[in-house]
Amino acid sequence: MNKRLDRYINNDLISYISPPQYENSCSFTALTAVFNYLYAEKTGIKTSNELAKAIGIGNPKDITGYGNATLMKFFDKLCRYYRQSGSCGYFLRAKDVQDFANNAEAFGTLKTAIKNPDTAL
Repeated sequence: MNKRLDRYINNDLISYISPPQYENSCSFTALTAVFNYLYAEKTGIKTSNELAKAIGIGNPKDITGYGNATLMKFFDKLCRYYRQSGSCGYFLRAKDVQDFANNAEAFGTLKTAIKNPDTAL
């Protein structure tokens, strides 16, 4: 994994998610970028097509409309397929931050996660 910087935005991760992307599959392209960022040292850099084939879906160039829940399932499948440790889920939802200005616990949890080298948000 790339060197973790002590700041709120990981510019290295952002560069992995930058174009080029397939016109209609930016969500799968982003998943590919994140998977490569986290695991490329162990698995080698994978293309979107390779990852799609690994989990048994069609060519990502032809697939649109993946939502967050589906992408999280894909991430879990990729981790199992390539035998990598990792999991994903929602960190915060609207109900967790209804009154965010007064929600010190949620903000503290977020800050802890940001500083954890084993967590990607």
